[in-house]
Amino acid sequence: EKFPLDRLFCAGIALSQQGSGVKFDKEKAKDFIMRAAMEGNECAAAECFLKGWELEDSAGIKDMEQCVKTLDDCSQRSHPHGIYRFAEVYSITMKDNRDSFKYYQASGYMRHLAGIVKTAVALLTGDGTEMDRDSAENWLVLADKYGVPNAGYMIGTMYYNPRLCNTSQEEGSVTMADDLILAATWFRRSAEKGHLRSMMMLGAILMAENQSEAVEEDDNEDPEADNLREQEGRYWTERAAHHGLCGAQYNLGVHFHFSGDTAKALYWLQKAADQGDTAATVNIASIKRESAVTLQEREEVLLIMP
Repeated sequence: EKFPLDRLFCAGIALSQQGSGVKFDKEKAKDFIMRAAMEGNECAAAECFLKGWELEDSAGIKDMEQCVKTLDDCSQRSHPHGIYRFAEVYSITMKDNRDSFKYYQASGYMRHLAGIVKTAVALLTGDGTEMDRDSAENWLVLADKYGVPNAGYMIGTMYYNPRLCNTSQEEGSVTMADDLILAATWFRRSAEKGHLRSMMMLGAILMAENQSEAVEEDDNEDPEADNLREQEGRYWTERAAHHGLCGAQYNLGVHFHFSGDTAKALYWLQKAADQGDTAATVNIASIKRESAVTLQEREEVLLIMP
């Protein structure tokens, strides 16, 4: 009601972003945003300029300076996407990440999803603000609540990657086992939303023998539980691999190799190698050498048998 022309513009933005709740459609997104711009939506006009989409009358925007001014006008009227885009352009033109962070954060407070994620990343990396891992996680939890697929992946990575996890190993602190449990939990949340890298990471944690105990809160050995965990890990890894994710294809190949299924191992490693994975190429050569040696040993045994 406050910004009637935003109906077209917001529809266009939604169509242009993966995981926004609607089917991704780049051409329709462009059409909606350009129509909004032609009808006078300043933020849409600036969006067109930033993406290099030419408008018949250019909506009065001819250069980056005017683009900044237009987005600044939008931000002054508390336009969420205007504030977010102004932060992006301000960072490029003014080279001032501290002020950019303030605008990203302002758009995040107005529930702009990309603004929420940008705020979290800035807090995580210290780009334009002080590093604050706990605040970054809070912003990402909010993004996950609003349905951003990669938010859970980012939280999972924070716990999985020790460089991003600043918790100590002192008595009473969060342990590495706790971190892996939390990482698996968040990767699973994103995997269930269709996030491929989360599927891969969850599969890697569940299938890794040296990490399997860390995923289970109960330290008691349970072969059946281990088997179910491995099956789930393979399920998520296969889903990501079938969608063409190179890392998942490599992980699956390695898993089948250690499981003794050479044919499947070579199949998935070749898929990864075809995408340029050098480790997969090395593994293929190694497996073929092993197979050749094994075959030769069998032939020698047959020769000496009476």
